[in-house]
Amino acid sequence: MRDKSNFSGFASSTARRLGRPSLSSALRGFAVVGGAIAALSCAGGQTECHPETWAGTCHLIRVQKVREAEFPLPSVTLEAVYRPQPDANGQSLLPPDLRREFTALDRYEDALRTHLDAYQTPRCYINPPPPGQCQPGPMQVEVPEFDGSKADVAPANRGPKGCAQIEATSSQDKVTQAKSSTTVIAERFEFGEGAADVTPDANAPLETLAQRLKQSPNLECVGVVGAWVRGENVAVAFARARAIREQLISRGVEPERLLALTVDPPALGPSGTPEPPNPKDRRVTLSVLLDVPAAK
Repeated sequence: MRDKSNFSGFASSTARRLGRPSLSSALRGFAVVGGAIAALSCAGGQTECHPETWAGTCHLIRVQKVREAEFPLPSVTLEAVYRPQPDANGQSLLPPDLRREFTALDRYEDALRTHLDAYQTPRCYINPPPPGQCQPGPMQVEVPEFDGSKADVAPANRGPKGCAQIEATSSQDKVTQAKSSTTVIAERFEFGEGAADVTPDANAPLETLAQRLKQSPNLECVGVVGAWVRGENVAVAFARARAIREQLISRGVEPERLLALTVDPPALGPSGTPEPPNPKDRRVTLSVLLDVPAAK
């Protein structure tokens, strides 16, 4: 008969030679075995099981298109990915990300995305197991199904918008078109010699101008006109116009309503002779190129 003490020593020696399993591997093994035992015990009615459940909030981290179909009707399927969030106690054990698919007719794709964006932090939870079982049910997220019949669908594309409505004529001709509008934009922005950087003192008039443009949708196209003086590179004038345009866009004015242009300095002064450069001509002004009154 084998000596138990020798067998125990042999087992210990063998474990040292082979290396002990990591704690995480051991825990996983215990979890698998424990889960199997709990399931068998519960199924046999020998003991009561206590499955892990969870409830809290999730955060929408991504929406992506995963499928398109043409039959029976053109449709799209979007997958929304939700990540469980820790509660106020900072719980560290959380369920994995939940993926849920939403399908709608393709003409409702934008409305479906808007619907999903409206539920950024929905409630989510793990369903309890069915009676007589220990395995928890699937995880759920409380986002209502999309109803296309109640969706606000954008009107069909009716052609170009903003400055794209103006024919592709020369810059000078476009500036000339501004004379047909009675709307005058008085703001002007001056620059240093050879410079195209917007200075801090322009922030207040830029803010005022941006608010006025946002409140005047009838001004569908506004030319941002950069000027230069003799001796400067014409590229500087265009850089000045683009700088003011970008400042207005950053304040909420739609990009398609702003068109960067340049104009040449006058060749001759009122007397018919060349005049010295005027520093005030290093500027950007704005001209209304397309003023469409609201329909009555």
